Amino acid sequence: MAGLFFAAFSLFIASFSVGDVAMASLLTQCVSNDKIGRILGLKVTLDSCARIVAPVVTSSLFQMQPSLPFICGAGFPLLGSALPLFLWTRKRKADKGNKE
Repeated sequence: MAGLFFAAFSLFIASFSVGDVAMASLLTQCVSNDKIGRILGLKVTLDSCARIVAPVVTSSLFQMQPSLPFICGAGFPLLGSALPLFLWTRKRKADKGNKE
């Protein structure tokens, strides 16, 4: 069982690393050059806030029902995957609009 946990955790860490870089790249492509520093600073700020707020929220959920943080932990990444898709489609529409 420990081997399965280690493999799953390793996959999670690798995918987070790739996803974090991809998100930064998508964000910088959606703003003008003079706003890149602001948008990356905002991203880092929100990442830090999430690391502060998440333990408080999940411990509160755990006190309500022990399985609730795990259910939310499975659902929030699905919601989070919608943001890069939204940014990508928005950029594509903007690129098409500029070409026409």
